[in-house]
Amino acid sequence: MFSTFTNYTESSSQPTASQTDANRASIVGQSQDGSTSGQIPAASTVSTPQPPEPLPPPDGPVYESLPPNSIRLLKLRPGHVTSPVECELITVSISEAPTYDALSYVWGLDNSPEPISCNGQQMPVRNNLILALRHLRPLPSWVAHDTWPESHALHSSHNAWKCIARNRNELSPDDKFQHNLIWIDSLCINQSDTAEREQQVKLMDRIFSRAETVKVWLGPADTAQVAASGPLNTEPAPTVRGGALSSVGGGVLNGVGGLLARERPVYHLLQYGNMPLILSFIAQALRNLEGGENRLAGLRPPWDLVHRNKAYGLLRPSADEWLVLRKFLSSSWFDRVWIVQEIVLARRAVVIVGDWQLAWTALGRAAAWFEDHGYAMPTNFKLSRTDMKDFLPVTKAAAVWRMYEAAEKRWPLLGMLRELRSRNATDARDKLYATYSMAQETEIAGHGLPYMLEPTYAKASGDEDPCLGVYRGLARFLVIEHGDLSVLSHVEQARVVRNGKWPSWVPDWRHGKLSTELSRHNLHQSLYNANAGETMVIGDVLDQNSLSVQGLRAAVVEIYSEKLNTYGLRHVTYQDECQFVRSAWNLYVTSLRGTAPTRGSVDMFISTLTAGLTEDERALREDSSFLPDAKAWLTENAPNVPLFQGSGTRWLEKKRKGWRDPSRFQEAFTRACSDRAFFTATCGLMGIGPNNMRVGDVVVVLFGGKVPYVLRPLGDGKYSFVGECYIESLMDGVVVRKQHESGSSAGFFCLV
Repeated sequence: MFSTFTNYTESSSQPTASQTDANRASIVGQSQDGSTSGQIPAASTVSTPQPPEPLPPPDGPVYESLPPNSIRLLKLRPGHVTSPVECELITVSISEAPTYDALSYVWGLDNSPEPISCNGQQMPVRNNLILALRHLRPLPSWVAHDTWPESHALHSSHNAWKCIARNRNELSPDDKFQHNLIWIDSLCINQSDTAEREQQVKLMDRIFSRAETVKVWLGPADTAQVAASGPLNTEPAPTVRGGALSSVGGGVLNGVGGLLARERPVYHLLQYGNMPLILSFIAQALRNLEGGENRLAGLRPPWDLVHRNKAYGLLRPSADEWLVLRKFLSSSWFDRVWIVQEIVLARRAVVIVGDWQLAWTALGRAAAWFEDHGYAMPTNFKLSRTDMKDFLPVTKAAAVWRMYEAAEKRWPLLGMLRELRSRNATDARDKLYATYSMAQETEIAGHGLPYMLEPTYAKASGDEDPCLGVYRGLARFLVIEHGDLSVLSHVEQARVVRNGKWPSWVPDWRHGKLSTELSRHNLHQSLYNANAGETMVIGDVLDQNSLSVQGLRAAVVEIYSEKLNTYGLRHVTYQDECQFVRSAWNLYVTSLRGTAPTRGSVDMFISTLTAGLTEDERALREDSSFLPDAKAWLTENAPNVPLFQGSGTRWLEKKRKGWRDPSRFQEAFTRACSDRAFFTATCGLMGIGPNNMRVGDVVVVLFGGKVPYVLRPLGDGKYSFVGECYIESLMDGVVVRKQHESGSSAGFFCLV
């Protein structure tokens, strides 16, 4: 069993290929079910996992009823790596529990051909779990086990990862044979007892926050020799440290110490498996982080990736070694919904890959550094380019790290749901339940959960979707609890296959959402204030699938475009993006019916395409340079848009001198318009909105909603909710003010 890091500066290392079980699968390229694949994922994807094969029941009774506020802990008996796994469960009060660890891992889909012995009964388990148990259990005291000498090639004491990772084979016999209790959800909770599952999910925050160490199991280490692209670059890579320009060796980690610093070729390093290279990448990211600002990296444009990597002491973007790190970060563990709370609430966490142990703080900080410095793979990345192998799926790991280091561990529920939406859960109801330990609205100390959010794993009645009741209750709770309609911005109908019984106003959190929610910018009260602060009014309806809200009708959709397909690359403009802008302008001109556009029309067009925000999500009016930057982009990519230069051509002159940054508009409009359509409506309005809108849909302002919405009339006062939209001239509450001036009454819109 592993001993745990007591602080960030302890060390670790890796075994040779001959010292590791040859039958173990590779963690690199691990799939949703814990199996491995030779495919290199291009990006993190949003998917609904296939249900796992049911586990057969144990041979006899394993569980007894749990008293209130109690948990079970697993006691692993010592065993050789090849011997059967034996364990027992003990029941303890959560408030009086002895020291224990908690396991964070992926359940997987495949059943192990070998059961474990639990409380004297043969108990089937998933394959990924039995691999973890074999690595986590202590070795018998009679097992002869040599400890690596410090002269070993991979000993942490003289390698780049000496402060962040180490190997099991470095540990002293006392560490190897230590015995700890551990909490594992699939074994410590009776998964066949629905009531117990519902009660235990309420204790998750206490279980993980009280654990001595959260152990993250990513699977066995890969020990197969990997083909490298060639020897490391040995040219000096200048860097700036502490204000002084110094030079370190090129390549991944030359100048840091260890194998790479001695300029050994990558194939020498990779003969020990992938982990030494992965640890070296992580160590170099941390070295860059701790070194402060790198002024050399800023001497060239940010799209000069070769220069950037050289300045940071990293391999060129096309180097195949990046794919090893990408595979590691593509482990299905990073996509799992429950890992967020398991890590965020941990006192201390370590990542285990075979015999390797890595401090979570090192992995989290490195992921955040890669994201902050342009290495993050866009979530909608669709290309496979040989010159962009250094694009890494680090966004989810970086997000967890930032939450982990936050002083306050409670966030708004809707924000947590948004964060967890793109993650995977075997039971989709866990997309909600996994927020309970971190959401402000579900802090249960003293008063319990709100009744509409009580967890239930019971089967739905009849043919009702098992998630419908849970997600419908969640949506209604958010509307009532906060007195606003922000939850409506999380509906995306176009990607959801429905059975006709799912209410159009209820977000289905099982499905990803490509477009960015407009309502999340509600801090810009003067920018997004379509309802002019009017208090939400809900009408009485008997049907629980309906929501009746008071509001005003503003316009009718007349023309709309195809949706924008974007590739998520700030500094590269693609034909689809150019064509979207050109077509949008042509649609707007068509809607004018012969009236000539004006300079103000162009400015409003730019504001519409960006939803009124700059690339860093500030209000356009707060940045006087953004419109000139946008017009520079239009000059290059959408020449059909007239810019009305006249005598005021200073922005164009600056552009010619290289002072303009067109990529700012590129980033702003692709963020706002991704998976949305441009449209025009009656009253000469232009906007961006849901890609499944139709001619004749109505634009409304609903009281309690910061943005306008598109609805589809169904007759008898009923409407289908289509989605949120942005219309520049409606965002300041003009519709409500006109209603007040005219003295007319608002109506109710019944969403079904």
